[in-house]
Parts: sequence; C-alpha cells; structure tokens
Amino acid sequence: MILPLPEKFDENEWLVIGVLMSGIVIYKLLPKRFPISLSILIMIFSATYARAFDHILASPLLDFYDVMDSPKFELFGVFTYIMYAPFGYLFVYIYDKFKIEDKYIVLYIFIWSFFGIGFEWLSSKCNIFTYKHWNLAYSFTIYLFVQYHTIVFFRYLKKKYKIVNQY
Repeated sequence: MILPLPEKFDENEWLVIGVLMSGIVIYKLLPKRFPISLSILIMIFSATYARAFDHILASPLLDFYDVMDSPKFELFGVFTYIMYAPFGYLFVYIYDKFKIEDKYIVLYIFIWSFFGIGFEWLSSKCNIFTYKHWNLAYSFTIYLFVQYHTIVFFRYLKKKYKIVNQY
C-alpha cells in the first residue's frame, strides 16, 4: 500500500523539504571524516532512534502528539524521520572533529539538546508536531537520552571499525 499524500501541502511539508535539502548540502560540503559505512550507520541510528521515540509517543496508546497533518501515517511522516539523520551525523562529526573530552560531554549534549528544542519549537510552529498531551520541555530529557546513546554508539562503532579497518 502506498502512503497517502498530505491533506494539503503547506508549511510543514516545506520545512521538511528544506531541512532534508540542507542536511544533504551540509553532508556534501563537509570534508569526509568517516568511511561511508560508518557515516551510513550513524545516520541510520539517528533516524531510527528518532522514529522509535516518535512512534511510541505519538501512538494511539499514548497519543501525546501528531506528526504532520493527521494522526494517520503519511508520506511526509517518513521524511520527518529521515531528516533526523543529517543532524545525528553533524552531532557526531563535530564531536569527533573537535575531540570533545569526557569532561565536556555533558555540556556538549546539553548544547545540542537546546538546539533540538529550538528546532522542535520551529517544527511545532510549522505544524510538523501538533501537541496534545505533550510539552516541549518534556522533549529535553528525550534529547539528552538520545544524544548520550548516539555518542555511546559512535564510540562503539569507532572502536570496532578500528579493529577491522584501522580507521
């Protein structure tokens, strides 16, 4: 079955397209830091983790918010999950490039969590998220959790990749 198109094409679809295009441009412009396999795994992890939380929190069981125009899953709902991939990649890229020391990881995660809150606020203003029983402040703990695990996952991958390829 093909996913339905949006009920109307408005600001939320345009924001998703803009974020996806910006993510692609940023990825293409950044000097390649990781092997493609590592980059793909980072992006898949970021998109999947975001999808899992959105799916759980927006599910009929909890029904904290809707993603896009309706509670039903639509084509642009898929794109909203994909748009997390470049952000996850950039988060890891900067972490690795600047060799963020362990004593600064908490600060680094907090800064990115505030960035995530800002982006989510913009997304809610453009009706990507329609809150029912959710408050933007709740998302902060989700961002802290996800970003911590993204760093743990990256460290694990980097360690394993060095064993195999001497990255």
